[in-house]
Amino acid sequence: MADSAEDLPDSLIGNLTIEIQFGSVLSLSGRADNFFDESNLAVAGALTLTTGELDRVGNPNLDATLVMTMVCELTDSDGHQMDLASQMEGDFIGAQHNAIGGAVFGRITSEGTIQDFDGSFIAAR
Repeated sequence: MADSAEDLPDSLIGNLTIEIQFGSVLSLSGRADNFFDESNLAVAGALTLTTGELDRVGNPNLDATLVMTMVCELTDSDGHQMDLASQMEGDFIGAQHNAIGGAVFGRITSEGTIQDFDGSFIAAR
């Protein structure tokens, strides 16, 4: 994630919770929080799942079948505010579909600087 001025953390790790209710209309909710940077310093704030879509006929060997959008405002230990807009793309994993995993990517805006980022996620039942 780090920008050229080294104002932003290089990486973040946190907890992810996703709730999915299947029916005629897919219902998704969730959040990512409890973030820490590469120096093990706490980063305040939480990502909130805003929308989601499941491609019920998609082939997980070719494309992501689950797409979710998350937004948030985080603040690192140096007080830098980071506005994140991200998309998570992945698939259900395992014979019993007991996990969801995939890629996350998006854009951070901080103090007039815009920086792209990417990473990964996994959530197990």
